[in-house]
Amino acid sequence: MNVELRARVCPVRRRGVELRAECERCAGQPAAGQSRYERGELLCLEGREATHVVPIISGFARELRTLPDGRTQALRLLQPGDIAGIEALHAPTYRSTVECVTRVRACRIAGAEVGEYVVEHNAVSRPLLRVVEEQAASLADGMVWLGQGSAEERVFAFLERLLQPYPRGSWVRVPLTRGEMGELLGLGLSTVSRTVHRLAAKKVLEVRGRSLRFLDRPE
Repeated sequence: MNVELRARVCPVRRRGVELRAECERCAGQPAAGQSRYERGELLCLEGREATHVVPIISGFARELRTLPDGRTQALRLLQPGDIAGIEALHAPTYRSTVECVTRVRACRIAGAEVGEYVVEHNAVSRPLLRVVEEQAASLADGMVWLGQGSAEERVFAFLERLLQPYPRGSWVRVPLTRGEMGELLGLGLSTVSRTVHRLAAKKVLEVRGRSLRFLDRPE
């Protein structure tokens, strides 16, 4: 399999990121270091020793942070190509919990191994830095949605990012329940449901249960 095709198969490499020497030969199914997780299993646990970087190959996970009163706040949805636990490159502990919301296939790579590889292959540091910047921007966007966005703006922005990798008009199953979407967007379950139906009434999107597709942008 040629390099171009391999890059299309692995969503992390498709973003230009290689985290270890094996990535040069891997087509998304490495001989070792990859694990499968069920919904509800954890990729990282806040406060635990940050030992591994966890690039997501397939499936979805959500990032959570514990609040001072013990409650948890959902921060963002991680999709194929995103990297969980990236703080293992520079911090002693994980700063958030990453929980699978669907079945997930992910690589587990020791942070020290990634660090050594980046030092030896300086060219890989740029795309890795770009991913870190994109993840930081995603968190910043989430703060803006929670602080300023209307319910419709929050739901639309979330769904638009979720469906971005797919051709417009494709049917895509939403990995989160509407209640879980509400946790992420700071909205109640009923508000999310009403907003989705309002967007459907405006012919922005079409809904079939947990699946939807975009038809047009809102006015």
